[in-house]
Amino acid sequence: MENREFEIFARRSRDGMMATARRYGLTHAEAEDVVLDALVRLYAMRHRLDEYRRPDSLANIVVRNMTIDMLRRRDRYSERPNGAYRVPPLWH
Repeated sequence: MENREFEIFARRSRDGMMATARRYGLTHAEAEDVVLDALVRLYAMRHRLDEYRRPDSLANIVVRNMTIDMLRRRDRYSERPNGAYRVPPLWH
């Protein structure tokens, strides 16, 4: 997939990618961040995207995984009701 083709793919897939991120409870701004990061990742592999039957499905999978990662990081470092912070395990 060449640059121009990727540009068209990104415009066509963006709304679905945003919907995927928002479905997990991200704010609009967080969803935009995840979608842009996913597009950067997909751009890096743009020459292999033609190998996939449905590159838009791959885009949504990348967004889903990045969204879950963001939610895990948010939970790991969020403040708890008693004022304490969750300490990440040492074996990470």
